[in-house]
Amino acid sequence: MPRSPPPRRAVSAHASARTPARGRTVVVGAGKAAAAMAQTVEAHWPATQSICGLVVTPYGHTLPAGEHGRRIEVIEAAHPLPDAAGVVAAQRMLAMVAGLSENDLVLTLLSGGGSALLVAPPRPHAGGQACDHSVLAAQWCQHC
Repeated sequence: MPRSPPPRRAVSAHASARTPARGRTVVVGAGKAAAAMAQTVEAHWPATQSICGLVVTPYGHTLPAGEHGRRIEVIEAAHPLPDAAGVVAAQRMLAMVAGLSENDLVLTLLSGGGSALLVAPPRPHAGGQACDHSVLAAQWCQHC
């Protein structure tokens, strides 16, 4: 089975070759390599171009102090079982991309574990049936 390239090498190859957005550039992401990928994007992003964002990584997968950039925030959440920090991260990311236009660029950084880190429990159905969120600890809620 072929191995994936290290996150920094894979991201740096694309971060330098992209076309700048005419509007805002927002970075969102999740996974075990999200912090490293976000740091690489910042390192290759021109200082004169605006960029902001948020990525979420499992507890213990952040970079050492001083290696994080200043423009893309890195937060931690539980993996493999989701926690409230994952819910907050997903809500914040959705708010960051709401209202963007065709002039804006969303750069999405995903790696292993991302699906457990981005938790957006469904809202109740229009008929009032609520989802039993306690099943999230074992499996996704299938009836919502």
